[in-house]
Parts: sequence; structure tokens; C-alpha cells
Amino acid sequence: MHNLGGHDFEPFYCLIDGGKNGFLFQEMQDLFFYMQILHEGENSTLPRRVSDKLAITELPDLMRACGFYPTDFEIETFMVDIKYRSFDQDGTIRDFISFLDFVRLYVNHKPVYGYSLAALETTFETFVQSAEEPIPGIVKRDDFLEMVTEEGEPFTLSQINKCMEILLGAQGATEGGHYLFDFIPEDIDYSVFIDDVLGIDMNRLKIDVPDTKSEDESVNTIKESI
Repeated sequence: MHNLGGHDFEPFYCLIDGGKNGFLFQEMQDLFFYMQILHEGENSTLPRRVSDKLAITELPDLMRACGFYPTDFEIETFMVDIKYRSFDQDGTIRDFISFLDFVRLYVNHKPVYGYSLAALETTFETFVQSAEEPIPGIVKRDDFLEMVTEEGEPFTLSQINKCMEILLGAQGATEGGHYLFDFIPEDIDYSVFIDDVLGIDMNRLKIDVPDTKSEDESVNTIKESI
């Protein structure tokens, strides 16, 4: 079975969008080595030690840079997975991961079908229905902040303020040592949730499909004129 699957990266190319020569795999390579630079320090004047190993502490940010946004529980799961992978054989605990092991980890843990708009709509509706006084299609700012800082894997107020400042391109104000969050819309609808809270550019998701019928008609017209 091992021989049928192939060696090294061969079994995983078909599981990565675009395969061996696709944009994603090349980007994963670039990001893996860039994270080595970040780990050593961008402004370091010492000679760089480029290798096929990366500190596992950089894995969460590397996964996010590659388009997989794991929860804290998922991060803990794959960190334990890679850290104790060889423990039963030789009693060692890993502090570094190779690029091959990173690719395996990414393929095994990332969502198979990515994040669908239907799932995002369901998530938004969960926010709507979880409010104290649900309003159809709307989440109040205070309800939203309460849910993301108290439910599930909660953000701290400092974290959510920083994230929203970056996403909305605004500077949050404080009063008496408390964040005001007045730069966040008071009423958050689905479009605000997608465009601003999640920072998804919906225009990039719209793919222009060429009108093949019109193209065929144009070709026929040219042939007739010839």
C-alpha cells in the first residue's frame, strides 16, 4: 500500500488544490521558510540558518497563513499530534517539524471542503438567535461582543478590539480604561458580518463565466463574412 501511494510528497499532491505545481503548494513552501525567518527575527544580522525544520510554536500562524483557521482545541490537537508522534518509539518529544510533516498535518486536519457560505450563514443565524432579544437578520453590537467574549473559545476584550480595529480600519477609543467599541456598527447584519467582521471580499468570489453562446455566434459571423 505504501508503494502504491508513492514516496515523500507524492500521496499528498492530489489532496492540495492545484497539485505539485499549483499556487497553494508553492505558497506553503514559501511561507514555511518565511516563518523560519520570523522565528529567528526579521531584523537579525546573523547568518540565516535555512533548513527543513520549523519550530512547532509557529504552526498555528503558519496554518492560518495557508488558509486554515483552527480553533484553540484544534490547535492543541495537532500540536500534541506532532509533539508526541515519536514518543512511543524513542521517548523523544519534538520541538521542530519538517516541511513534509507539515504538509501531512495540513492535509489531515484542514476542512475537506473549506468554509462554505452556507456554513457562514448558519453561523450568523446562530448569533441572531442567541441574542437576549433576537431581531430577524440583525445582531446588536453589545450582544455580539458579549457572545464572542463569553461563549465558546472566548476572545478577551483586548483581542477583539485589536481584531476589529484591523478589519474595520478604525481606531478604537477607551474611556476610564474600558473599550468603547463605538467604531463597530450598532446593528450588524449579514453583509456587515461577512464584509467587515470576517473581512471576506465577496467581489473576489464572483467569477465571470464567459458567454460561450455569444462567442460561438461571433465566430460564425466571422466565418460567414470570410
